Amino acid sequence: DLAARWRATRAAVDAACAACGRRPDEVTLVAVSKLHPVAAIDAVVAAGATDVGENYVQELLAKQASAATHPRWHFIGRLQRNKARQIAGKVALIHAVDSLELGVELGKRLPAGAVQPILIAVNVAGEATKGGVAVADAPALAAGLAAVPGLRVDGFMTMPPPTDDPEAARPH
Repeated sequence: DLAARWRATRAAVDAACAACGRRPDEVTLVAVSKLHPVAAIDAVVAAGATDVGENYVQELLAKQASAATHPRWHFIGRLQRNKARQIAGKVALIHAVDSLELGVELGKRLPAGAVQPILIAVNVAGEATKGGVAVADAPALAAGLAAVPGLRVDGFMTMPPPTDDPEAARPH
């Protein structure tokens, strides 16, 4: 049951916040809708989710148009420049901008006066199979993206190498 799974996940995040002295409202939990039907999105929003992430542009746009609920949408996948025009200004946050060229394209495609929040994807482990800018190049990319009209750099995102041991992921 999606509602029960959502509530259990939210409770685990809230408990982790309490354990480290953070307020739960400081942490945004994003439900990922990849390959799930619109009915699942509506169910998880009804259970309390406010933010939903999708990593396929076409699916995101279709789900936005047909969902009965209206969460804040996030684009969480690797975004190709040729898809920037379809997504710019239509999501609360783009999680994986990894080049100045993509940022410039997003900026060009925004409606007049719109601001698009983004996160810069950083490949902290240097994995050849993952996208993202190298750690050493992240400050220069951040400066370049911050200068693009309409973009707002809200921070960085990364994905550690897959592991079953949470402590092995912690250094990343």
